[in-house]
Amino acid sequence: MSEEAERDYKIHRIGFKGDLGYNEAMEKLVQSNPGLHVDLAFYDANHKSRDDRALRAIAKISDIVIVHDANFEEVTTMCRGIFGDKPFKLHGNDLTEAYSRIYILNKSDKWQLQ
Repeated sequence: MSEEAERDYKIHRIGFKGDLGYNEAMEKLVQSNPGLHVDLAFYDANHKSRDDRALRAIAKISDIVIVHDANFEEVTTMCRGIFGDKPFKLHGNDLTEAYSRIYILNKSDKWQLQ
């Protein structure tokens, strides 16, 4: 995103070192900010991990969650464990073999799956 476009949004980038650090950082962020709310969260999943703490924390505070690399078995398992049978839109293509699941968690007139 360009600096000019970024001015219209409040973007939080969370720094971490390794998977454990990321999961702990997300848990701490959500626990220490009880009123935290985000419109959209993009979760670039670890293809080999089933540690769902970061994604679980993100799901608590977000209207929309995009889970990238959702075609990996571990990521699909995490999504099912957290979101259950909630509807999602699958986005991606066979050329890149990268797929994302888009979940709309806060139903309102603002957000719709198309």
